[in-house]
Amino acid sequence: MQKGRKIAKRIAVIFLALFLMIAVIFGLGWFGALCADLSWGRWRPDYQKEDISSLLSKTELTEEEYTKIYRQTGLTKVAVDDCLSQGKQDRILRIQEAFFQSVELYKTCYAPFTYIETISGNIPLALLQDGDILISASTRVSFFRYGHAALVVDGEYGRILEALEPGSKSKMAAATTFSNLANFLVLRPKADVEIRCGVAEAAIRDLVGIEYSLTAGIFGDKYQEIPSSTQCAHLVWTAYKRYGIDLDRNGGSVVKPQDFLSDKVDVVQVYGFDLDTLWR
Repeated sequence: MQKGRKIAKRIAVIFLALFLMIAVIFGLGWFGALCADLSWGRWRPDYQKEDISSLLSKTELTEEEYTKIYRQTGLTKVAVDDCLSQGKQDRILRIQEAFFQSVELYKTCYAPFTYIETISGNIPLALLQDGDILISASTRVSFFRYGHAALVVDGEYGRILEALEPGSKSKMAAATTFSNLANFLVLRPKADVEIRCGVAEAAIRDLVGIEYSLTAGIFGDKYQEIPSSTQCAHLVWTAYKRYGIDLDRNGGSVVKPQDFLSDKVDVVQVYGFDLDTLWR
């Protein structure tokens, strides 16, 4: 009898410990999410919209004029030159309009303590090219803002390759899925256009249908020519690593979307991030 009571007591202690552990985990998750909500704010310009139409009709722009357009649109010299060379001044003006537009911010919980932040409406994207990279800080688990990344595999038709979430496989999607996120950056690796196109073409051929795993690169080799599992930033990194280009800024075992921000890429478009600090 006494032995049975001791066993029952031990079982009760174990269950109590498990309960307390789960309570602590959920408590920390809830508290972290609350702190993240209170501390985070989507950047938006605190200055007035100006008429830039006269600048867009010029045959040559000064650095000061490029800077003015950047602060009015979030488009860098790279993006502005792309648009002007194709006679798409109206696209720049549409992006400027959206850049200053007041929007509602929505937070959606789609897994325990996992959130995505979106806005009402859509922000027009810069002219995309094959091999461009899209990143956003609009997804997080509790207080940890890990973001999302995708590779542009068809710039003309706005198609991307992405690894989206646990339980899914890497797949093709529309680049416009980034255009209603609370923030995003368009990056262009500093590689010849032939290489960037080759990266995109090879990714379509070899990197579709890869199982998603948050631990990709941690418990196995970080680089595999065709990985057995991947996550969003790891997928993009792998696509370029196959061509001998390492875009991971810090070289850690885990590749994060913000790791693509380095001197190896040109920033093309900025939305929802501070124009001076970006995602830093």
